[in-house]
Amino acid sequence: MDRKVDVAILGAGTAGLSAMAQVRRAKKSFVLINGGELGTTCARVGCMPSKALIQVAHDLHRREIFEREGIEGGEALSANWPNTMEHVRDLRDILVDRVLANSTDQMGDEFIEGYARFIEPYVLQVGEQKNKRGPYCAGLRDPPRGAAVVGRLWGANPDQRHGV
Repeated sequence: MDRKVDVAILGAGTAGLSAMAQVRRAKKSFVLINGGELGTTCARVGCMPSKALIQVAHDLHRREIFEREGIEGGEALSANWPNTMEHVRDLRDILVDRVLANSTDQMGDEFIEGYARFIEPYVLQVGEQKNKRGPYCAGLRDPPRGAAVVGRLWGANPDQRHGV
């Protein structure tokens, strides 16, 4: 199936979801193309689960001041790390579910799962589907593959980048 949209957004991470919100506000037609796991890096494996684990460690560390606050028995407290990590994973799953519920869950045809590649200056292909786009494509490169190109618009030539 071939179709034409004003904007193709590559990646459903934090920057891609932000780009999608801006494109929606501008009332432009778009597709959001994502080839990896859904849910932002921050929610899945980044700062959010890390902060949950740091909070548990901070809570456990506070046991050292319990005695001066009149709380006895703090020195007997310890962490059950498998249970702690299960708690952190549960929080992570809740955060990812909330990100998806507010972004990609109800998108229908605007969301395409798969990896995109340019086959012509204005044409992206995902699997067998070709998406002809307008003059801009929000291109978001995964950080492991190189420096992130976040919040950039590509002109007619995919190698020509324009800052947003």
